[in-house]
Amino acid sequence: MPTHPAFPLVCWLALALTLPRLTPLALLLVSLVGAVYLGRAVWAASRRVKWLLLTLIATFAFTLPGDPLFATAWSPTAEGLQAGALHALRLLILVWAVRLLLGRHPPLARLAGLWWLVQPLAWCGVSPNRMVVRLFLTLEETAKLTGDHAPSLSALWHALSTSLPVHPPPAPPETRHLTLQCPPLSGRDGLWMLAVMSVPVGLLGWGALWG
Repeated sequence: MPTHPAFPLVCWLALALTLPRLTPLALLLVSLVGAVYLGRAVWAASRRVKWLLLTLIATFAFTLPGDPLFATAWSPTAEGLQAGALHALRLLILVWAVRLLLGRHPPLARLAGLWWLVQPLAWCGVSPNRMVVRLFLTLEETAKLTGDHAPSLSALWHALSTSLPVHPPPAPPETRHLTLQCPPLSGRDGLWMLAVMSVPVGLLGWGALWG
């Protein structure tokens, strides 16, 4: 199997590009396989985005034209409800994939893989080093506030309000070093990445030709 730290992120990207091209039946099968594979972790990951999923479904149900479900002026439509459910299922699968990615790979390995993937942004004047360092600091502060479990809104507000005093005393500058080990891309890992990305590219080309 590939050992390059960017490979799991490439797999997640390929999954995100593939899901919109799947039929509802294939999407349901993928979700069932993911739920069985992840087990109890599915419910923990789903609870964190439940309000986002409900909002997504409601937005499509009440805004997409179609056959109303009830004989009222503000009735949701069957087409909107179906489209919202499919979009919510795609988002849920991606959240499960992120949960799997976070559980299987250490943080520094994920950052090294992200650093490797964003190297082309240097051509546009964006510094990959600064991007990865800022992301690392953001994730570190988020972990301090939330811990291992998703906090309630009141607990999060309390942590935010008490973490910084009204008039913080000046702190001496602190120098920290972040070292990432990103091995060079081997031929085997490159072939694996090409094979994974060929799936969404092939589906996109097939849809452009025969869709």
